[in-house]
Amino acid sequence: MQDDVEVLKRARALVNAGWIRGHWEGRSSNGGVLYCLGGAILVAAGYQVRDNTCPTIRAFNMAAFGEPSFDTRFIVQFNDAGGRTKEEVLALLDKVIIDLEAGRFMKRLIGVEPLRARVLSEPSPWASHGMITIMPHDSYLKPAQVIHVEHESSVVY
Repeated sequence: MQDDVEVLKRARALVNAGWIRGHWEGRSSNGGVLYCLGGAILVAAGYQVRDNTCPTIRAFNMAAFGEPSFDTRFIVQFNDAGGRTKEEVLALLDKVIIDLEAGRFMKRLIGVEPLRARVLSEPSPWASHGMITIMPHDSYLKPAQVIHVEHESSVVY
């Protein structure tokens, strides 16, 4: 089984190299390959474009949209929304990668896999030090046990 975080990091590199909206994949004027968000995830995971059995799609849907589904429609709707930019797609990939890293870390820390870790939107006093604040999706931790995590998933209490 592939690690979802590693697959999404590869997908991010594909989107960063060339992004397309309205198609799974395409070619740029100079012959480079362009991928939409869903196409990039599937290709990075070694699946065929439009394959609906990729576990990384399910993990991405849960982390990004709260939907534990193999269905790519959530990803397609996000990618193809009018006015969507490559930067917004990359930002969502970054958020999901951080959420999945945080969830993996929390599983090691507390021995229970949270359904989803969410990054708090309000600024953290640690934000200037490159850290984020996470809370579990469900109440596996008491509010007093909010975890502050660096991007590389290490505790900084």
